[in-house]
Amino acid sequence: MRRHLLVLLLFVTVGAVAPIETHDGHGEKLTMMGTIKTVLPQRIEIETFDQTMMQFKRVWVITDANTRYVRAKKRLDAEAAQPLAGERVVAVVSSEHTADNSLRLIGLQIELSARKK
Repeated sequence: MRRHLLVLLLFVTVGAVAPIETHDGHGEKLTMMGTIKTVLPQRIEIETFDQTMMQFKRVWVITDANTRYVRAKKRLDAEAAQPLAGERVVAVVSSEHTADNSLRLIGLQIELSARKK
């Protein structure tokens, strides 16, 4: 009986400590769908629908040499992909907090819709 009580106490203690160790916004991968509003050399502004607030919002996604671009299931470099304002997009991003506690989204993959010929 004492052994069962000790095991139960151990599980309760570990369960109470585990949530404290998680950190939101540190390398968490997010997928967002939306429409490109602005394209700049190192970032893209995407308008997406926020399900929790039931409204549209615009977010900036930082792009760099590690960002992969895909159009019509073909991997392209940023120059060949040529993302344009008004295109539909699915972006896979990694989130991180900056020193001023704002959320920064780093583009891992930008999937663009196929262009009509």
